[in-house]
Amino acid sequence: MVQWFIDFGILRRKSFDDYQHITAAILAGCDIITSWNFKHIVNVKTARGMKTITTLEGYKDMLIYPPSALIGEDKEDYE
Repeated sequence: MVQWFIDFGILRRKSFDDYQHITAAILAGCDIITSWNFKHIVNVKTARGMKTITTLEGYKDMLIYPPSALIGEDKEDYE
């Protein structure tokens, strides 16, 4: 699966930790991946590329969000 990310130009070869994060979540069947890594993970290019790969490989779709989108900005949102 890592090769797909490289071949489609989604991530660079040196982004091994990012591959591990995304691939582990895909293989585990997660619904959502969360990260503060806006440069490599939480962006439209990666989300679209990941959707292409999961579709081609037969895995379920997964969403990418920053942690703030999941817990809310106000303390009252998660108390």
